[in-house]
Amino acid sequence: MTRSTEEMFVAARNGDRVSLGRLLSVVEIAGPAARKVGELVFDNYRVAQIVGVTGSPGAGKSTLTSHLASAFRMRDKSVAIIAVDPSSTISGGAFLGDRLRMHEHINDSEVFIRSMATRGHLGGLPLAAPEAIRLVESVGFDVILLETVGVGQIELDVAQLADTVVVVMNPGWGDDVQAAKSGLLEIADIFAINKADRPGVDQLLKELSYMLMLRQQTEGSWQIPLIRTIATRNEGIEELWMSLNEHWSRQSSESLAASRSRRLWWEVCEIARARVRDQQEVILQSEVGTSLRSQLETRLVSPWVASDLLLHELRSLLAVQP
Repeated sequence: MTRSTEEMFVAARNGDRVSLGRLLSVVEIAGPAARKVGELVFDNYRVAQIVGVTGSPGAGKSTLTSHLASAFRMRDKSVAIIAVDPSSTISGGAFLGDRLRMHEHINDSEVFIRSMATRGHLGGLPLAAPEAIRLVESVGFDVILLETVGVGQIELDVAQLADTVVVVMNPGWGDDVQAAKSGLLEIADIFAINKADRPGVDQLLKELSYMLMLRQQTEGSWQIPLIRTIATRNEGIEELWMSLNEHWSRQSSESLAASRSRRLWWEVCEIARARVRDQQEVILQSEVGTSLRSQLETRLVSPWVASDLLLHELRSLLAVQP
């Protein structure tokens, strides 16, 4: 017998990971069922510590994330790991399996690992990510580790969703230049210099220190630490955890509330943009869209007038949606 969304949610809050996985699948698929899950979760909201782990592809984010999970588990914290993977061109799902990269946690009931596909979303995070985070928060996880796919300049959405952002970099890969170009310097709360046994680590630390020195920081503000790690040998993980804990503890209830408020509004805007994009495609493939393109091509209307007409049609379509 198929269980209702409410029944699955109650089961998930009672520790049923299968129900949690099914609810996350509903969220990823989107549509009316996902909206129902979202509204149910929103009414049963809890606060977890959200850590974003981002950086260049191949920087060692997955190994680092796995060791961070272990560090939190040593403190009796339950951990949910949401790993955003590239979308499969065949299935649309994540390339990498949930437990393939973090097999050491497979038998720990207090660690939940989920891969999510980017599904073409340019920010590096799927639109379902905020809802997925809120879902795992609401079922009682203490810590959420959000590991992003690593797509360079466009991987900045993580700053909107995490309380602390860890940017993972490697020596000798030109990561300092990449960070400056992509804006990662602006979103980082902590830098983890992974694979720190490689040549060039001192140069990378020096250049990052110089870049950070050029940033205007108010007195008493958080000073971004640069932490050497060798994730494959579990080195530097304790220091990284301590920095995460310090950054979390420095955030007052007021600042957390303000950041969560900004996060919600960002999510509202992302949902609105997605709905507009979906309906825009519907219009462009309709008779109205064909007519509008024809008028534009024959110079009967200007692009500005065409956009007004398109917005008018969009408002009409959106107004009748549930």
